[in-house]
Amino acid sequence: MVEWLARAAATIVPSAANMDTGKARCWRIRFPELAPNEVWFTPEATRAEALAACDGAIGAVPVNEAMRRPATAAEADELRALVRAIPG
Repeated sequence: MVEWLARAAATIVPSAANMDTGKARCWRIRFPELAPNEVWFTPEATRAEALAACDGAIGAVPVNEAMRRPATAAEADELRALVRAIPG
């Protein structure tokens, strides 16, 4: 499987916490003929609440927050270098 596709697929697997409560802080919202968008809610929202908040949404999948990870040292260094390169 292509690496980016594997990472993307891993992020849409519901975490145990999401499945236990039926609520999640972040939902991947699907729309007809558009790319899915991640939408964040505070406080956490149910699937029905997430769909109701997004006009035209046809589906919602909780995003597994546990799959998010801090940047590696190399990634952090690269980001710092990019930010330093911004004029101003």
